[in-house]
Amino acid sequence: IDVVPGQEVNLTINITNIGNSDDLLTITPQFDVSHSGNDASIWSASEINSTRLDVNQMETLSLNFDVPTNTWATTMANLSLKTSSADFEIDYDISVRFNVLPVSKWSVDLSNTSLEVEPNGSEIQLTIEQKGNFPDAPYFAKAGQGWEVVLPSNGDIISPGEVGQINITVIPPEDAVAGEVGVISIIVRNGTGYGQITEEIPIRVGSEPSIIVDSKGPWKVRKDVASWPTAWIENNGNDVAVMDLTLANLPNDWTLTGEDIIVVAPGEIKGIPLQIQPSQNWNTNNILIDIELEHPILGTIVHPITINNSDTVLVSSPVHTGRSGEKVSVTTDSVTSGIETS
Repeated sequence: IDVVPGQEVNLTINITNIGNSDDLLTITPQFDVSHSGNDASIWSASEINSTRLDVNQMETLSLNFDVPTNTWATTMANLSLKTSSADFEIDYDISVRFNVLPVSKWSVDLSNTSLEVEPNGSEIQLTIEQKGNFPDAPYFAKAGQGWEVVLPSNGDIISPGEVGQINITVIPPEDAVAGEVGVISIIVRNGTGYGQITEEIPIRVGSEPSIIVDSKGPWKVRKDVASWPTAWIENNGNDVAVMDLTLANLPNDWTLTGEDIIVVAPGEIKGIPLQIQPSQNWNTNNILIDIELEHPILGTIVHPITINNSDTVLVSSPVHTGRSGEKVSVTTDSVTSGIETS
């Protein structure tokens, strides 16, 4: 009889009391197993008993057992049914041979796998579980659309119950941001196509921050006016940057207004949202101060900028982003011409 691992076997046994008195029959199953390869499976079945039968009375019995889930293909199990009555053996043995058929089955274990990749792509290691019942090599293919995946065509031979590892490279889209999740689908099967599964694997894009602080020219200021700098922050990373913003070395009697926390999205450029107003006691000499950003990963980012006295200062942010041809406005305050917006 051909069987597969985990199969429930049900044998129907018809018995007849051909003796000369009522009696009970006990059937004791015994297995003689010829294991294949490293098969260490244990085959067993419980004994069964008939009811008390009169002479010539018949009864149908059922012998049930499960084929071991860890048995290998081509293992042969010879089942002998020993019969006895009241501890006396009856010389009437029956035997049945079971042949284990090959079964191909695979799974992917993600429990100890880091599923985060770098924005430009990186490798992850997958654990392939051999759930079949004969040594075999897994073969791989990408299923469907989605993120770019580079994977081997096949892995090494894996014995039943054991695991193997493969490395695959996952490349997110160029515009993917930190935390974005994509699902890749990988087909696993053996070399003849049997045991095929499609494993869907969620992949998360890791964070790769990159912040640039720059400026053009000095920070032009004038007494009695709060003015903006020609300085900006550019986020070239792939995650939203939330940063503390301060000015170091600014004289204590100067007035600082604006935002002390700035949020810059990936690919975004923002002007420094701070305005300073000099003290009435300032001698109008140039002052060097530092624009400081505190990034949660990159730490402190410092950009020096010179403060310069000027008759004309900026009273709105001079940094704008937009589409080509789009109109933007900048407001200045001049000693000679007052407040102008252009």
